[in-house]
Amino acid sequence: LCQQVATREIVRVQDGTREQVHKDTGEQAVTEDTNVHQPVAETPYEGLCARALYDYQAADETEISFDPDDILTKIEQIDEGWWRGYAVDGSFGMFPANYVELLSG
Repeated sequence: LCQQVATREIVRVQDGTREQVHKDTGEQAVTEDTNVHQPVAETPYEGLCARALYDYQAADETEISFDPDDILTKIEQIDEGWWRGYAVDGSFGMFPANYVELLSG
């Protein structure tokens, strides 16, 4: 099971503010929040997941485009050079396997 890798972690506090902490840099942003909720939990992805190492632009409608560090999900390893999966925008298609690294879950 692959865990979602979010770029921001949202933490809500009881005094009506919302604090966002960037996981990689530790940068914080605090804003007013009229709807105070419990902390947002990350949800796991199903199946194989991979992180994009490079930018890739789809050559046709059977492929997907992605940027470096995007997480691709529900990957099917259809052959040694090409895999299929979902991009962050929800599109599904093939992509070159050597443009990504599998994430251990």
